[in-house]
Amino acid sequence: MRRRTVLTALGATTLGGCLSQAEQLANQKTKTMTQQTPPECDSDLALLTTDLDQKYTIKKGTTEKFSLEIEPASVNLGQDISIHLKNISSESQRTGSRDHYAIQKKDNGEWDHIFSTKGNVLLDAQAVDHDPSDGFTWEFTVSPIGFSIGPYYVCKELKSGKYRFVYFGLPNDAALESAFEISSD
Repeated sequence: MRRRTVLTALGATTLGGCLSQAEQLANQKTKTMTQQTPPECDSDLALLTTDLDQKYTIKKGTTEKFSLEIEPASVNLGQDISIHLKNISSESQRTGSRDHYAIQKKDNGEWDHIFSTKGNVLLDAQAVDHDPSDGFTWEFTVSPIGFSIGPYYVCKELKSGKYRFVYFGLPNDAALESAFEISSD
């Protein structure tokens, strides 16, 4: 009876060590996968340089007609994030297309673009009407590949820190920003 107890305890300890190593390998693989860049990054892409703060009047979170919210406000690499632009007025409102956005990282007190593109990006000039409580939703997996959609590509490693999503398709050169945190836990 004692021998069985000792063997069971020894087996559980050994198996626990194997599981711990397997978990570590899985976490390492997940972290590596979340930092892979899109194959387009091997071509002639250039980092965006538009100074959004000079070109647009950027407000945090809400204006009298729109709100911009991010869920969750703090994410780890590989997790999903949703951004919602919503018409909070009681009348239909017009914006530019859903492609009028940027994601930037705060570095040394400045907001730096994380997106690269091929040449000049020609954004759709189409106007979009939004009924009250209607708007756009963007969903991303927090990774270089997950953020790389349409003409935008993330070609460098995402580091822990403060980021912001800026929608600059509002009338009269107005824009909305909402901040979020990325951690590499």
